[in-house]
Amino acid sequence: MPNQIYACKKTSVPNKSRKNGYRNAIFFPGSGFYIGEWRNDLRDGKGTFVWNNGKVYEGEWQNDDMNGFGKMCKFIGKGKRTILYSGQWLNGKRHGFGIEYLPEYIYEGNWEFNEKSGIGKFIYNNNDIYEGEMQENAKHGKGSYIYADGRRYDGYWENNVREGPGRMTFPHKNLMYDANWENDMATSGVFQNINYLPSKISLHLPSIL
Repeated sequence: MPNQIYACKKTSVPNKSRKNGYRNAIFFPGSGFYIGEWRNDLRDGKGTFVWNNGKVYEGEWQNDDMNGFGKMCKFIGKGKRTILYSGQWLNGKRHGFGIEYLPEYIYEGNWEFNEKSGIGKFIYNNNDIYEGEMQENAKHGKGSYIYADGRRYDGYWENNVREGPGRMTFPHKNLMYDANWENDMATSGVFQNINYLPSKISLHLPSIL
């Protein structure tokens, strides 16, 4: 009698061990632990990751990475945390609008893959303020810098220094200084008394955002 071969119908068995929905602490050896939502063994939804170094991310996840809105914090004592960043994330990087909190300054503005790029605002711990364009973490383009003592610069920047046409205003002296700047130094310019300026004046300066 010849051997008979029977074709078996393949049936799919659901993998009940896959993580789906909300789970309590899932540990990642050498890294930390995650509490939150899962989808097909991937962190997806809202969740919190606590690193061994004390940093904490709370927010949205997609495809096993930080995506959407979230906050990065750090433990500074018993039950106390300080916020480092609050804003948008893309594939684990700060991307979109966000606010960074550091001892030296607070930055509020646009990010591109972990770098400050686009329009942003710095509020420094000495009360100086910068508002304008950023590129790769540097002041670059058109921007305004207001000093704590009232002085103000409106003009162009390049890699964190004043570069190109710009105006310094000294309100306590009723003076303004229109000049061309190179490497943060004025190379040529004209002082004018603010009180005696005509009502209409064209100084060919850049339009500041």
